Amino acid sequence: MTTRTKVSVILAALAVAGISACTQPTLAEYAPPKALIGSAEWDRADEDMTHFYSAPSHPAYRDEHARYLRRGGSGEFARRFLQRTKQQDAAAKVFANMSPQEKTDFALAYVKEYTQSLNKLGINTSADLKRYNYPSKFRICVSNWDGMFTRAVNNLPAEQQAILNTGGGVAMMEGYGGYLLARYLTRNPNIPAHTRRQAALIVQLWIECSDGENGYRSNWLRSR
Repeated sequence: MTTRTKVSVILAALAVAGISACTQPTLAEYAPPKALIGSAEWDRADEDMTHFYSAPSHPAYRDEHARYLRRGGSGEFARRFLQRTKQQDAAAKVFANMSPQEKTDFALAYVKEYTQSLNKLGINTSADLKRYNYPSKFRICVSNWDGMFTRAVNNLPAEQQAILNTGGGVAMMEGYGGYLLARYLTRNPNIPAHTRRQAALIVQLWIECSDGENGYRSNWLRSR
């Protein structure tokens, strides 16, 4: 394999993760939402789950992104990318069909599992979070870096587990997870205060880890 070919393959691999997507003119026009937290639009955001996709995976852009990968000689990466977006669509449908109470219950299970993982690292406050030097995998895989998403999903019915325990399910949670906790736990007065505080810490982690090409993960969490 020539050096030039190796570089092309590496760039294509990065593009599958959406890292090089910003070089495409149409994708660069993808603008994050501007809804204020707590506004009616913010409250209704998950009525359209495409709000929580990365730009390359968004239904409006994914075919273009797949063509971009193929033009770079990466047909296999394009195939895998499209397969993951189909899994992501299925996961989005599962979340969309959950009632507010089911979303609340799932968010509670997720916070429980996430908290166990944070406790292993001694992260119990926002100050601990700021002092902690995240391992690279911790930065990259916000939703399931210690298997907390998988463990939370295991509490769901078997048919939902089969759909969410996929790469597409994890990808969907990366964009949706922070909003899920903010919407159904941190702003829910029926949730015990200590649980709301723990959910808020995890939401802050989402914001801390959502930068650069992964900034979409906090699109619906940013203060404006």
